Parts: sequence; C-alpha cells; structure tokens
Amino acid sequence: MASIPIKDRSGKPLMTVEEQDERCMQNFREVLNQPDPPQAYNFGNEEESFDDLDVNTSDISIEETETAVRGLRNGKAPGLDEITAELLESGSRMLAEHLTRSLYLNSPCCVKTDNGHTGFFEITTGMRQGCILSAILFNIALDYVMRKAMKFNGSGIGWNNEGRLTASDYADDIALLAESNGKLQEATTSLNREAKKIGLRISSEKSKVMKIGTAHAPINIDVGDFHLENIARFTYLGSTVACDGDAEFDVRTRIAKAAAVFRKLQPTWATTSISNNIKMRLYLSIVIPTAIYASETWTMSARIIKRINGFHQLFAHEDTLCRQSHQ
Repeated sequence: MASIPIKDRSGKPLMTVEEQDERCMQNFREVLNQPDPPQAYNFGNEEESFDDLDVNTSDISIEETETAVRGLRNGKAPGLDEITAELLESGSRMLAEHLTRSLYLNSPCCVKTDNGHTGFFEITTGMRQGCILSAILFNIALDYVMRKAMKFNGSGIGWNNEGRLTASDYADDIALLAESNGKLQEATTSLNREAKKIGLRISSEKSKVMKIGTAHAPINIDVGDFHLENIARFTYLGSTVACDGDAEFDVRTRIAKAAAVFRKLQPTWATTSISNNIKMRLYLSIVIPTAIYASETWTMSARIIKRINGFHQLFAHEDTLCRQSHQ
C-alpha cells in the first residue's frame, strides 16, 4: 500500500500513517455499507414467472433432512461447508445456523496496511467474506436481475437459430450483447435500473463499449450521466478481445505472461537437485497452460501457430533447461 498515493476526498495527498489509515477505513466503510435501494423488489407480489423447472423448489422438510443425515457415512471428508457427518448427526444444525447468523449480525472489519491494520468498523450490508453462502446468494440474485433486465423485445443477438444470447457473464463481470446502438443502450439502462433494486450499481468508470466488425462509427452508450468509452480491445476474464476478432494481440500477451512465469521459475531451472524430467513436467503443467489460456477462443492462423511453436521450441528444449542449470 506504501507505493500507492492515498488522497483525501479533495485529492490532497495524505502524508501521515494515521491520516492514511483513517482514509482507508473511511473508504471501505462506505463501500461495504451501502444505503437501501430507493426502489426494491417485492418478491412476495412477484407477478412474473420464469420457465418452470422440473425441480422440487418447496422448503426442505425436517423428514428430508433427517433421511439425508442418516444416509451419511462417518469418516468421510466433509463438503464445502467443512461440516462432517458426525457433527451433523450430533444435532449441530442449530450451532451451524447460529454461526452463520453471527457472521452477518456481528461482523466487524478492518483494512490491512503495511503498518498493521486500521481500526475496526461494522459491516451492515452485502455478503460476508468467508461465508460459503455468499457466492451462491450473489449468483442467485444477479441471475434474477439479468433475467428481469433482459426481458424486452429484441434483446441480445441471434444465437444458433434457436434463441437470443443476451450476455456473457461470470459473477459480476458482465458483457452485454446487442445488435444495435439503441438495443445496447436499452439493455444497459434496464440492467442499471434492475440492479439498483438489490443495491448493486454499474461501475461506469470500468465499463467500456466495443463494436465488433469493420464499421468505424462509434457507439454512444450512457450509464446515467456518464458516457462510456469506445475501445478497440478489452480484457475479459483474462483474455484480450479485439473488435476485429483477431487473436494476434491476445496470443502475444499470453506468450509474454508465459515467458514471465518461466523467468520466475529460474531458481527451479537452475538447481541441479531436480532432474530435467521433473523440470519438463513443471514446464508443461505451469508454463504451457499460461501460454495457451483460453486458446479455444482463438481464430487460428499460420502466423499464430508459428508463434506458439516458436515459443515452445525455445523454452521447452531440454538443452535450454540444462543451460539454466549451469548459468
């Protein structure tokens, strides 16, 4: 944190450790404690219904729970919640419920700094770090928002002659898709409106617009009063997407990252206590996956294949690893 200048609300740099810690605590207290949305969903009066699923969605009964617990085998590894079968059979359901409730009702927080940590402050909204339910609850809520936001005529793009693809999303990293400027603006406005109802908001500063194809006319998209920037390349989930569909830039980026990983493993290549066979296996399991990450999305060309093969032949040759051992 010391290498990052910390400023107050007016942009003035803070010089003392006490001022910096106080500003950090102030910022995270505001970020983690959001005001109630001005208009929230009333799920009890929900009129819309989505496609019915052939799944029993009624409340889990005590009988079902007891049957499931009796079917558990002792001595087995616990699930994601780290609660063993023995603990469940001992009647610890109330304890687990109490611990989860306490995590939400009595959850103070602090910010770790180079000098220790800031003072503690209370968190009153949102999911809790460390709660195994957080990711599930967040995904359920965001999926509901996306379904509501994209229910307008002409949303998304045509997909496999069977339906419409409205977005590509992973957690809160969302890429909206549309076939026109107007439809993309409608999707953006709709998502912003529906997200606010559960206390979420679009990060205008981080959001960008990309037009896929050869046309050069810019796209005008606004989030509230903020106009989104048009770009030619964007990094999404670790891959660089280009407006012309060319994967060349992404390939160069992946190779550079793989080369950096190779250099970080220099002590491993240099040691004589590890056989070349082990070194090669490490290379194939660490360096190569970095180089070809998301290669399934690349539009392959002779130039890209030549570039990948050149990288592999340069770094993976046994003589290269042997030379590293004597440098």
